[in-house]
Amino acid sequence: MEATPAGTVTAEANLRAAEHQAKAVAHLYRPTVIASASVIAYEESLSPARRRVAIDHVRGVLGVSERRACRVVRQHR
Repeated sequence: MEATPAGTVTAEANLRAAEHQAKAVAHLYRPTVIASASVIAYEESLSPARRRVAIDHVRGVLGVSERRACRVVRQHR
């Protein structure tokens, strides 16, 4: 973020940060990815090994951290 000499953050920097956050979160709501991941990891009773594979798949498709991928498919980390 850009800062003014007084140390306050500019409005433009806040706007850019908010837009960046919105773009980062928007792709998490792709219905087909979430639906298929939910079927794979949530509705089926998976072994720990298969659960890891499902989480890795979601991480690869969505490009998010393990924590967020687990949250998307409602699995514990």
